[in-house]
Amino acid sequence: MTDISPRERLLDEAVKAFRTEGYGAANLGRIARAAGISKSTIYKFVDSKADLFAQVVEDGMRRNNLTALAATPEPGEDLQTTLRRALLTMTALALSPDGLASDRLISRERQQFPELAALHDRALAPFLQSLVELLAAGRDAGSLAIADPQWAAIRLVDLTLAEARRQGLSGRDPAPEPAQQAKLVDDALELFLKGAEPR
Repeated sequence: MTDISPRERLLDEAVKAFRTEGYGAANLGRIARAAGISKSTIYKFVDSKADLFAQVVEDGMRRNNLTALAATPEPGEDLQTTLRRALLTMTALALSPDGLASDRLISRERQQFPELAALHDRALAPFLQSLVELLAAGRDAGSLAIADPQWAAIRLVDLTLAEARRQGLSGRDPAPEPAQQAKLVDDALELFLKGAEPR
C-alpha cells in the first residue's frame, strides 16, 4: 500500500466509514479490509468499535493540536492571550468539516448509542482539564473571580461555540470562516472576562 502505518490506515478508513455509513452501520471487518489489514489484526489496535470511534476523535484532536498544550501558557504569556489561543484552536476544530461531521453523527445516533457522547467527552477531557487548571491559576492569582473553575471552563466553551455549533448542525449556515471564528472567540472571551473580573 503506502508507508502509512496500519493504525493510521485504520483510523483513516474508520473516519470514512463513520461519515458515510454512520456509527451503527459501520462494520469493523469492512473497515479492516479497506485499511488492508485482517479482521483479527484490528484487535491489536482497538478493543471494539466504540474504542475505534474514540481513537478517531482523539486522533482528530491531536492532528489539530487540541491537546493539553493548547491551554498551557507560553513563557511570558498573559492569561487572556493563553485563553484566546486555546479557544481559537478549539473553535477551528469544532467548526471544521470533521468537527461538525462528528457532532452530526453523535446527535443523529446518540439515542441508540449513548456512549458516543461519553467517548467524545473522553477525547476532549485533557484539553478541558488544562482549561480548568488555567482558570484555577487565574483565580488563585487574583485575576479571576470564579468559584468553580470546572463550571467556568464549561461555560466559556459553551459561550464560544454553542450558537455556531447549533447552526452548523442544522446545516442552515456555512461554517464560520477563520475571521468569523476569531470574532466568536473574542466576543465570548470579552464577555467571560468582564463577568469574572474581581470586584
